Amino acid sequence: MKLYLDDRRTPPEGWTLVRGFRDCIFALDTQEWEAVSLDYSLGERWNGLDVLRWMADRGKFPPNLNIHSTHSYGRAAMADYIRRHFPEGYSFTMRSL
Repeated sequence: MKLYLDDRRTPPEGWTLVRGFRDCIFALDTQEWEAVSLDYSLGERWNGLDVLRWMADRGKFPPNLNIHSTHSYGRAAMADYIRRHFPEGYSFTMRSL
C-alpha cells in the first residue's frame, strides 16, 4: 500500500490519500505502507516535517519515502531531518509523482 499526504493535490493512481497530519499519523500507526510520499505545506498547524518527527520518534521508516513538496524551504528542511534523524544510510527520493 502507498500513502500520499497532501492538502490539495490528487494522488497518483494506486495511492491512498490523506489530507492532514492527524489522518496521516493514524494511517502510519495502524497499517504497514510500502511507500509514503509527503508534502510540506498542509494548510494547518502541522506540516510534513512534523510527520517525519513523528515517524522518527516511533521508529516508523517505510521502505520507500518520497518528498513531493514544491515548498523550497520545507523540502530542504525535510531532507535534512531525514539525513540527521533516520537510520544511517536511509534512502529517500524528492520528486513529483
